Amino acid sequence: MLLLLGSRSAPGLAAWLRSAGGPDAGAAGGMVEGQAIADRAPPAWRWLVALDGQPGSPGTFPAAPPGEDQGAAPDLFRATPLGDVMIGDPAPAERIAACLVFANPVDGREAAFNDWYSNRHLPDVLRVPGYLSARRFALAGAPGQAPPGWRYLAVYEVDYARYVAATAEVAVRSGTALMPISDAAQRPLAAHFLLPEGKRLLCGVRAEN
Repeated sequence: MLLLLGSRSAPGLAAWLRSAGGPDAGAAGGMVEGQAIADRAPPAWRWLVALDGQPGSPGTFPAAPPGEDQGAAPDLFRATPLGDVMIGDPAPAERIAACLVFANPVDGREAAFNDWYSNRHLPDVLRVPGYLSARRFALAGAPGQAPPGWRYLAVYEVDYARYVAATAEVAVRSGTALMPISDAAQRPLAAHFLLPEGKRLLCGVRAEN
């Protein structure tokens, strides 16, 4: 999955990504475009474009889409899945919020960080009502771009009808016995996006429990 974050319009980002990646970009999967939820993402990250599959060309990406401010290039991440999608709340949802949590391990604590995140933290979060699914990714920079400041990404899908209560409950549980935070983790960065109706980032069909 290729994730592109920026402040310009989602259609402009999508067209630029396709042209930069070549005519076959995204042929193996679909593209999802979302809008940042107010005050829940860095100011420059107002839109999300997620492309399932790698660009068709290994060439470099332009600094910004044609006609856009060349000094305001979007943040571009190549995300490689780590493990399978984990399923949480089985209740159906009509609208989905994608919560992207970027994180780094403390120097020298990467193994402990990954063990905690995959085997403890994701299950803890998915026990919160409204959290539908989660998956972790390793991050790398796009061709021609500087390496990203974040090495890992966790994507959570939340039922938007219960989004406010669900994210508030995670904040209440965080750091308690219900959701301990490892000392191997640095402080993360979160960005939340509302996806179009019927669209998912992690799984197109609900898994059976």
